[in-house]
Amino acid sequence: MKKLGLIILVVIMALGALGAAYAYWSQPLYVNGNVTAGTVAAQFYGTGVPAPSDAATYANSGTSVAYSSYGPGTYNVMTITVANAYPGMTVTVPFQIYNSGTLPETIGWTSQAWLSGDPTLESYITVTATTPSGVILPGGYSSTYGSIVLTMPSTVTDATGASCSFQVILAANQYN
Repeated sequence: MKKLGLIILVVIMALGALGAAYAYWSQPLYVNGNVTAGTVAAQFYGTGVPAPSDAATYANSGTSVAYSSYGPGTYNVMTITVANAYPGMTVTVPFQIYNSGTLPETIGWTSQAWLSGDPTLESYITVTATTPSGVILPGGYSSTYGSIVLTMPSTVTDATGASCSFQVILAANQYN
């Protein structure tokens, strides 16, 4: 019986020593860090306003009708300025998109904001935008062109020679 009591005592002491060793060597591990999934950043690329095909019908056809610009620092915002508008004017601004982010993206929509100019012209000019289709990989360009088309009805004569500016803001969406 004494032997059994001694064995139980040794087992209890061994378990106690094992528990003390476990408590001594174990502690919580805290890991701090930042996790970044990536960035979505689209830019206008290759914008430019070619001369309208019907500019010859306007008396001041030698005058620039419209131009566009973007950047620096705001490459997702394009400013389009119409100078010397005329009845029946149609101006197309083609553009591609460059993906300067780290994630694949699609272009969902663009929005526009009137900046300045003749309020009469604002009520007459129609702005339509088509965006490039497909997925744009990081560091890549859209495989299709988008365009912004400005039109003024040929029946409008009271806004002849007027000017205005507005911005088109590009919005990109993460693909997937």
